[in-house]
Parts: sequence; structure tokens; C-alpha cells
Amino acid sequence: MFESTALKQGCAIFVAACLLSAASSAQQPNSSAEAITSRDAAGTAYDPRALQDAFQSVIGRAAQSTVSIRARRAIAPPASLAGAAQPGVSREERLVRTSLVNGSGVVLDARGAILTNEHVIQGAGEITIINHAGDSFAARIVSADPRSDLAVLQCDGGEWQPPQWADSATLARGQWVIAIGNPFGLAGDGHASAAVGTISNLGRRLPGLGDADDRLYHDMIQVTCSIHPGNSGGPLYDLEGRLVGVVTAMHTRAPADEGIGFALPLSPAKRRVIESLMAGQSIKYGYLGLSVRPNPSAAGLIVEAVEPKGPADVAGVQVGDLVQSLNGESCGDLGRFAEQVGACRAGEMAEMAVLREGRQACCRIRVDQRQLLRVACFQGEAVLWRGARLSEFTPRTRIGLARDSACCGVVVTDVACGSSAEKSGLAAGDVIIKLGDASIACLEDFERLTRRNSAGVQLGLRDRRAVEVAP
Repeated sequence: MFESTALKQGCAIFVAACLLSAASSAQQPNSSAEAITSRDAAGTAYDPRALQDAFQSVIGRAAQSTVSIRARRAIAPPASLAGAAQPGVSREERLVRTSLVNGSGVVLDARGAILTNEHVIQGAGEITIINHAGDSFAARIVSADPRSDLAVLQCDGGEWQPPQWADSATLARGQWVIAIGNPFGLAGDGHASAAVGTISNLGRRLPGLGDADDRLYHDMIQVTCSIHPGNSGGPLYDLEGRLVGVVTAMHTRAPADEGIGFALPLSPAKRRVIESLMAGQSIKYGYLGLSVRPNPSAAGLIVEAVEPKGPADVAGVQVGDLVQSLNGESCGDLGRFAEQVGACRAGEMAEMAVLREGRQACCRIRVDQRQLLRVACFQGEAVLWRGARLSEFTPRTRIGLARDSACCGVVVTDVACGSSAEKSGLAAGDVIIKLGDASIACLEDFERLTRRNSAGVQLGLRDRRAVEVAP
């Protein structure tokens, strides 16, 4: 989209150029009207201001493809507050609270398709897009995928300019990049903020981040650009103004810490996901019902847990097996293995080669479709079901419950406003103890009883209420 000889020659010695030009200016106070030149180690002369001009040109062009996002999210209050009478406040007003989430996005096509992170618009009832001119547009969700943390929005009206895309295979450590977005919501006037940095590393894994929503962050681009809340979903550009990735996360240990920024790369696999989302399709992933860990002594992955009666268990996979390949492709990287499993289609047979007690074995596994509730039950985590976030009893989830509360059932920790769960009357703090006539003691019971149920479900609560939750 934009190429500059000054960028190619000057970026490698940018810091030295600034120092040399500063020294030159100190010695020649009247040289501002003259060309400022410096020389690199090879003696080649260049103008550091040309590098600055090139950065400004790229940012100016790229900003036209960048948008700010405001997502208004409704939140249901805890059950103890939802029913409390307040003078002059209706029950509907007591039931609804809203929060404003600031994010960023990048234009996908001239018709107004916008790419952003799924976590930016998750649960949003109202989404506003602000373009580079400061004009606001209402947007709707075309499709979203929590696992890849990508979403496509659609704006009607306006003029939109998509950027060119870079080849993800050409990215390298030390490469200059520019993050443009809406940090802290400051770009509400359309003037997106720009942060310049370099690629620190490629293929970074972020284990633990987004686990509650079953997100997969395994091939992230680590950058030195200054990343803040509100940058999520925004574009990461190279020095030719081409789209490199989607800014997604910041790793920090303290509020005052600047942290480290991460972006999703636009790999071929990610591009296929984006194309499907643009077509309004939902993304489906394969599921084998096992968890693995790296093998420090040899190639392959060690099976550390198998879901009882799950696909892998039925096929004969055992804890301690060394997974060597899946469908003919070798296994050694956790992130790549997750991609391999996800690429399998439900109902198909997957062939897994394992090494068990020194002997080779081949397990034929019938693939299931990955479901958040099922995965979370297998991993022992909180889950999202029909708009309600459910969790096992823990000291944290028992806060606010009676001291004599029996430690059985499933705790509702949050409810998305407008969801089937909220419409049924479920609220944060409720404890589910029955599904129909069957008792619920834990998440595993709940998952087992709802796994194949796509119809309305009657839930019995600890306070003796019964609610009907629609699909």
C-alpha cells in the first residue's frame, strides 16, 4: 500500500539517527533551515526527518481503515438486589444495569464490514462504530467466534476503505509495526491513537487467558507497542500500511505496569475463520475429550486426562499415552495440536498414533463437536449456558449465600441481560439443584443432562422456585 526507501534504510538505525541528529543540532543551532543528514556505519547519508515523514504518511493512510467501537452491555444485578424495592424505581429499572465497553476495529470491505475481537462485543445490546471522520454508525453482529476471539460487524451507510493484508509468513522479530486504535475510549472523535513498536516474538502462547470462554491464544504476535484497554480489536499494521494482525491482549502484573502487547496474526487459518464469519456462519470445532502436556524427553504429547466415556476414552486412549500424530501430522506443539483437533469435523473418524509402554498403537476416534459447557465440565471451570455463567461451589461463589447452604448444585455467578436465562428469571446468586426431576450435584451432572437438549429446560432452584429456560 505504501513503500518508502527511507523506511527500509532508516529503521534499522533509527535510535542512532536521533542521537546523531540531536548532537548535530546542538552544535549548529542555525541549521534548522538546512537538511539534517546523518550517516550509518557504512557511511551512507540519510535524513532522519524522512523516516518521521514516512511514519506519519503510513499512520495517516492506515487510520482511514481503523474504527472506534462503543459496545453497551446490559448486566443483570444479583438476585438479592433484583427483588429489592427502591422508592421511585420500577422493577425493570432495578433489573437492568449497563456498562460501556470501548474497543477498536478495522474495515474489511467497502460495504462496511468491520473486524474486531469477540470479547469487545460479547453480550452487547447496542454497538456504535465511529469512523476516522468522527461519524457514528449503528452496527449489528454478523457472526462471532469466542474460541478465535474474532467477530465481524456490519455498518449500513458511509464510505469505508479496507487496508491491504500482509503475508503472515513474512513476519519476523525486530520488524517495525504500528498499533492504531481507541485506548481508554479517547478516539471517540474519530482521531485514532497510534503507537509504534517492534515485533518482540512470534508464536507466543497465553495459557489461562480467556479459559472461561474457551478462547485459544497460542500463536500470538508479541509487540512493544503501547497497548491499553480500548485497543482490543484494533489493527496492527506494518510499515507499508498493510494489516498484520488484530490487537487482542495486554499482559501486566500491576495496574501501573505498561505491560506487553499481543495481537492475533492473520494466518491462513484465521483468514478462513474471518471469511466464514463474514458469510454469517458459525464456527464449529472438533472435540476428542482429552488433555495433553508437552513431553520433555521426546517428541510427542503426553495424555494427562481423558474424559470418561468421551470420544478418546471410547477409542481406547489412556492416560500416559504418548501422542505421536493425528491424521498423519506429527504432534509436538500444544497450540498446533489444539488447531489439529479443532479442524476435525464432528462425526468423522480421526486416527491417532500413540506410543504405549514401548509399543505403537493406532486409535480411531469418532470426533464430537466442541461445546463450551462440556469442555468446562471436563476441565472443572465455570461455563456459559444460555446466557448464564455457571460454576461449582467454591469459597468465592458461596459469598452471599446462607451459612447453612449445602455444598451441592450449580451456582449462577452472572446472567447476560436479554438472554434466555435472564428472561426466565435466573439471577446471579441462584443455585440450581434440579433439572426436571433429576437432581443436580455438580457441573458434570448439569452438562450430562443438557448435552443433547436443545429444547426448553425446567430448572429447580435452592429457594424452591422453578424456572423455564428457553433454548
